[in-house]
Amino acid sequence: MIRNLSGMIVRYLYSRGALEKSMIEVCRYGYEVLLFNLMNALIILILGIILHRLLYSAVFFFIFAVVRQYCGGYHSRSTVICTAVYISIYLLIMLIASTELSDNLFTLSVNLILCMCFVSSSAAFAPIENPDKPIDVSDAVKFRKISVILGLALTAICLGVYAVDSNISAVISSTLLVITLLMLAGKGTFSRA
Repeated sequence: MIRNLSGMIVRYLYSRGALEKSMIEVCRYGYEVLLFNLMNALIILILGIILHRLLYSAVFFFIFAVVRQYCGGYHSRSTVICTAVYISIYLLIMLIASTELSDNLFTLSVNLILCMCFVSSSAAFAPIENPDKPIDVSDAVKFRKISVILGLALTAICLGVYAVDSNISAVISSTLLVITLLMLAGKGTFSRA
């Protein structure tokens, strides 16, 4: 559906002379990513309202969208599977942040350990290249640095807000944990390809 819609947009722009033929595939991919991200943002917004977890949802979405852009990780070939996994991850993190499990399990030291797992994985592996979106060497070095800096900044935020709202800290650290796992899964998947 998203691929078809992005194709229609690109064909329309090409027919109007707004795109050169050599840019059709790049623009199609760009519109596909844009539409996919807008759809995910809308889904998370709606679920955040339904679950009365709008702030936690915004924190999750921001971290997931921004950090994954620089560190990469596993990507499903199917947008349906990708969306289902994304929503499942989101719901699991909202469940964790909404229960006593968050207070009992996500202590300050556990939050620090989870965040540092992300930072160390980013320093070692980021970015994990998507086969559909190759990264040149200079961008790879830049993306690795940005991933580590984002990880350190989010670690400081996670630890800083812990006293005010430990559930937000749990959302931050558990989202970074999931991104770490997706990086490791992507490393294993793409290195075999």
